[in-house]
Amino acid sequence: MNQKLFVQHSGKWQGPFSSGVLKKLAAEGKISKNDLIRDGQQGTTAAADHVKGLWPNESLRPQNVVRRQIQTKVVRAHAANAAVTESATIPCPFCGEEILVAAKKCKHCHQIIDPALGASMGTPHAAQPVKIVRSTTVVHNASKKRWSRVVAALLSLILPGMGQVYKGQILNGIVWAALTAAAYLFFIPAGVILHVLSVCGAMLGNNMSRTGDAA
Repeated sequence: MNQKLFVQHSGKWQGPFSSGVLKKLAAEGKISKNDLIRDGQQGTTAAADHVKGLWPNESLRPQNVVRRQIQTKVVRAHAANAAVTESATIPCPFCGEEILVAAKKCKHCHQIIDPALGASMGTPHAAQPVKIVRSTTVVHNASKKRWSRVVAALLSLILPGMGQVYKGQILNGIVWAALTAAAYLFFIPAGVILHVLSVCGAMLGNNMSRTGDAA
């Protein structure tokens, strides 16, 4: 290599330098791959990355350094992902407790998860996980809305059959109303008797049920 070498760095030509000085600058990282190297004042110009003999070790060539840095970042990224994966947890398919993703055997229920481990221990197939189903039973209140005997009696006293309608016995209430009205028209004492019976019937029955049992 010619002893009079020039370097274009940051847009400015510097030199002349001897080949030894250029090698030292390259080893110290003061020459980048984008810098230009010129042989003499009017000699051939080439990128520093393509000048043979400039780099004492091929691994110091800028393109190799960049490639090595990229490879190092990729390796570190894979290592970080592996570390995260190893520390991640999943539910055990047998007991539901948290275990490591890479676990071959549950530390809680001691079931073998890895088929290969099961085969090596004389268990060709790991036990099938039991699906745990959590069912929720909804209990409905069997008792219906209560009705008041006093209210039913008062309604039937005001209008025969209304107490039965209040209890939910609509057809029964209509029958009582029609019979009592007819009795009042043809024979008042009979109407009074039916009216009293209507009041008594409205008070009877199971008051835990909205429909009741009364007549």
